[in-house]
Amino acid sequence: MRKFFLVAALSAAAFPALAAAASNVRNFAAAASPAPSAAATVAPSPAASTLAGNAADGKIVFDTNCASCHGANAEGGYGPSIRGIDASIVTYTVRNPSARMGKIPLTDQQLADVAAYVSSLSP
Repeated sequence: MRKFFLVAALSAAAFPALAAAASNVRNFAAAASPAPSAAATVAPSPAASTLAGNAADGKIVFDTNCASCHGANAEGGYGPSIRGIDASIVTYTVRNPSARMGKIPLTDQQLADVAAYVSSLSP
């Protein structure tokens, strides 16, 4: 029983010092980490974001390149449901895919079309 109170007393007395040390480590790590440069930031292709997409053509592109993972109606499958996702998010995600999704070789027009198709679907 005495050991418990001794440990509790030591922990309570040491806690402020531990909290201060942890704060110093976090502040040091933040200062040591360089801020991301503009070159490291990846943006969607400007051409794809300015092209007008055609949802009917996008359905064809979707069926060929996306339906195997996202489902025939974009309802989800291996990949998540993407019904009704904003076109700019679709564009960004295809141009900057996660490791799970992988790179999909689409032209800017194909990407604009599939983004128009996906965003036209009701969630």
